Amino acid sequence: MKKQNYQHSKKIKAVIIGILTLAAVLFSVPFLQDFYTCYVKSTTTVKYASKLPEAIQPAETIHAPTLQTVLGMQTQARTAVGRVVMPSVGLDDDIYAGLTNENLFYGAVTLFPNRTVRKHNLVLIGHNMGHTKVHFGVLKDAKVGQKVYLQYLGKYYQYTVYKTSTILETQINKVKDTVDSELSLVTCSAPTQTPNRILVQAKFDGLIANPRSQANMQRSHMKMVNNTQKSVVGYDFWPIFIIWLVYLLLVILVIVLK
Repeated sequence: MKKQNYQHSKKIKAVIIGILTLAAVLFSVPFLQDFYTCYVKSTTTVKYASKLPEAIQPAETIHAPTLQTVLGMQTQARTAVGRVVMPSVGLDDDIYAGLTNENLFYGAVTLFPNRTVRKHNLVLIGHNMGHTKVHFGVLKDAKVGQKVYLQYLGKYYQYTVYKTSTILETQINKVKDTVDSELSLVTCSAPTQTPNRILVQAKFDGLIANPRSQANMQRSHMKMVNNTQKSVVGYDFWPIFIIWLVYLLLVILVIVLK
């Protein structure tokens, strides 16, 4: 009888530990995904082209990155067509030509790559990862009057935000072309699947030709990279550590209980 009770108790403990393990894994997945995304983004070597590639990758159906697809991405040398920086909200993302899931993992993409800066509405889209320092999720904090700096095809530009709004993903007319130079930044309104998009629109201020101003933009870039790496520790690493510490304590408790 005692042996049967022991075997029964052992099975119950195994089931409980299995449930605890599954719960710990599920709670950890979003943090692991952000952690690895930040790691790859901050360690990828990027070169900036002075002209668009001769062949631009065809547009793909975009989906939110999963842990499996994120873990499939590797640190590697990549060629971007530019970079967009918005210091007031902590935005600093490389820009790629070609609406693909891979490009969106590494940075922002140009929705209409053949539009030029000076006489068109340049539309950039990026993922909202939920992490405050990764990609375009920071656009939720954008406000009218804030400055946006664009490094694009070898030149530097400055813009001022004149409108922020939430639109439906089907309202493509909101990013229609213009005869004046504008910049439109678009992202999902939440890190989960949603039909809503945050739209930040900025007017062209002028070309940044001063080498000192360009150097300031580079310093801003390095500062934001460092801030991103530091934020990963607080935002992703410690929650993962706490989840598995609690898991370990609960497992020990289950094992020692009779």
